[in-house]
Amino acid sequence: MVAGADLSSRNGVAAIEAAAGNTAGVHHELVQALLAWDVKVDAKDGFTPLMWASSSGDADTVQALLDIDAKVDVQTSDGSTLLNLRAAALLRRAASSAMT
Repeated sequence: MVAGADLSSRNGVAAIEAAAGNTAGVHHELVQALLAWDVKVDAKDGFTPLMWASSSGDADTVQALLDIDAKVDVQTSDGSTLLNLRAAALLRRAASSAMT
């Protein structure tokens, strides 16, 4: 692997985005390995690995991305921000817990 690689799949989702947003068992170790290779962490469509990690509730990955100065002021194509996405995730979890 080459340092600074994009590592995007055919549908444009980068490996680090998929790892950061994996809610079925967040892959913090994989994110750390990808960061060690200096992979790109700013998505083309505005939905970043930081947004994925924050939405999935993975504090360790969020911190790792913040430690490498991942951009926090990015908006998605529909105008959502990191804070909007995290708040929505927390509301979904609260609603789900209330139903059980």
